[in-house]
Amino acid sequence: MSTVSRHNPDAAERAKGWWFLARFYDTRPDNAFIAELRSAFVGAGEALGADELALWRCIDAGNPAPEDDLLPEYTRLFRGIAEHYGPPPPYESLYRGATAMGDVAMAVAKSYAASGLDGLAGDNGPPDHLATELRFLSLLSHREMAAWDAGDDDGARQALRQQRAFLDHHLLTWLPDYADTIAGAARSPFYPAVVRLTAGLATDMRETMNTGAAPMEAT
Repeated sequence: MSTVSRHNPDAAERAKGWWFLARFYDTRPDNAFIAELRSAFVGAGEALGADELALWRCIDAGNPAPEDDLLPEYTRLFRGIAEHYGPPPPYESLYRGATAMGDVAMAVAKSYAASGLDGLAGDNGPPDHLATELRFLSLLSHREMAAWDAGDDDGARQALRQQRAFLDHHLLTWLPDYADTIAGAARSPFYPAVVRLTAGLATDMRETMNTGAAPMEAT
């Protein structure tokens, strides 16, 4: 039996998926981003699920000006311009109760620091922004994949444990409720579909994670 690829293929898919979804929450849906999304959907065909179809219908070539529809929605839903203009922006603290605000953000920052990935927040402000949390999971997934490839099984399993812990203690504690909030506040189907896709990926990936996972081998 010879090893052709030691990495867990799920780790590679998680890394791509988290990073791709993160961009929806801190990237303005201008024409350049929409063109990029169109390219990503090309060739998917019947593989698209219901939420992906909802996204595609909003941005396909038959929609002459998706930017005009999506930019106001992006601003209203995600930027927190004014209290009565849209829902609170996507910070974990704001969806776990104001009394936990400081503690939650601090706990998220400690998770980043303990993994050697502090400084992730960038332009998103506090560390518990949804885009930042998703990128953190993406980087951990990539670390897991690289560790499997390097033969560092202990390192890979450690990265997997960190992902599970972050999902259990942070992302999955608020993302399902956040999806409901966006569904109720949105005026178009685009961003509710994005958040449902994100929540669905988080739930599915958490169910498939196994700290005892072994590297892939082939005869």
